[in-house]
Amino acid sequence: MDCVFCDLIKNKDYHLVRESIYSIAILDKSPASKGHVLVMPKMHFETFGDIDNKVVRNDLMALMHKVATMDMFKDYNIVSNNGKRAGQSVPHVHFHFIPREESDNINFEIPADDSIDVEETLKELKEKRAEKKKREG
Repeated sequence: MDCVFCDLIKNKDYHLVRESIYSIAILDKSPASKGHVLVMPKMHFETFGDIDNKVVRNDLMALMHKVATMDMFKDYNIVSNNGKRAGQSVPHVHFHFIPREESDNINFEIPADDSIDVEETLKELKEKRAEKKKREG
C-alpha cells in the first residue's frame, strides 16, 4: 500500500500537535490558514466509514475534541472529504481543523439544491438501512 499519511506517520515526518494511542494531530504542510491541523488515525483507513474498530473511532473523536478545545481555536471549520467524488485527495481518512479569521479568503458555502425531496430521501435511507439489516441477519 502506498499512502502519504502512513509514510508520514511511519517516518515521523510531521510537526506533532497532539497524539493519542490510535490517532495523531499534526500541522498541515500546506495550510489554508495559520494553525491548520490534520487529525487522523495512525492505522490506515480510507474513509471514516471504513473505521470498523469502535476503540479506534472513539479515540479519533476524543483527539478531535482535544484539538477543537485548544486555545488556538476560536472559530474554525472541521472538514473531511470521504471518497473521490467528495474531493478526497489522500486515501487515508483525516479531518482538517481550519482556524478562521474575519479577513481570510476561505469559503465553505454549500449551495442548497431545492430539487431534492427530503421526504423521499428519508424513505430511501430507511429502505437502504432495512436492506442492510436483512443482509447482516
